[in-house]
Amino acid sequence: YACTATCTHKGYPLSVEKDEITCAKHHSRFSIYGTVTKGPARYSLERYGISANSAGHVIVDKSKSFREKEWDDTGAFIAVAK
Repeated sequence: YACTATCTHKGYPLSVEKDEITCAKHHSRFSIYGTVTKGPARYSLERYGISANSAGHVIVDKSKSFREKEWDDTGAFIAVAK
């Protein structure tokens, strides 16, 4: 999946620290899946549309977004080989 890098609380930039996504401004924390683990943020991160082309390149479409209840929808994620 490809998620936004903007906090759902007040729109500040996010960063990755160890195994979580954090907001330095108000200290919200998100899991690596984008769900809130510590507020003040109340909403999970939106995911962008994502696909792979015939050459296997990953394409992220920021014009399409998915809220948590839509994360299982086609286009919200792609499967990768282990």
